[in-house]
Amino acid sequence: MRKDRHDEEKTEWLPHHVATDTSGKVANFIIRNQTDLAYYTFDGRGPYFLELWYNTLMKDGDYLVANRTQFLYSFLSDSKGKKLLAGPYFEVTRAVDAQITQQKAGVALYWESASSVLRISSPHLGIMGGYHLEDPNRQGQFYLMLGAGFEFNL
Repeated sequence: MRKDRHDEEKTEWLPHHVATDTSGKVANFIIRNQTDLAYYTFDGRGPYFLELWYNTLMKDGDYLVANRTQFLYSFLSDSKGKKLLAGPYFEVTRAVDAQITQQKAGVALYWESASSVLRISSPHLGIMGGYHLEDPNRQGQFYLMLGAGFEFNL
């Protein structure tokens, strides 16, 4: 169980990672798909290790496959670069050797401002909330994630 592995959260790991990201747009509708393939090796005692980015348990020498698909609607997109997108998404993550599958469904909201302050430009915010459809450690639980960022020009 994940809760029994709190001592492995700082385990050092060496990932080998490949990602693809595709998107398409028709009128105000946008579909995005991202697939990640990764191979992990860990130092420390096993047999399972907590992988923090995907928040799943893995075995040493394990492969991870993750896929996210979003169906978004553009509520705002102007010539200055302001954007407001929202819509449903589905995500599935699989730790192959550990035989752990996670499935999530939810709603995503993305906002990007066109304004700049000093050397900081393109502030953006993302909010994702959803439900764990399948997960041996969180099945049936709701979740909320928040991310923010900006670009800094020298």
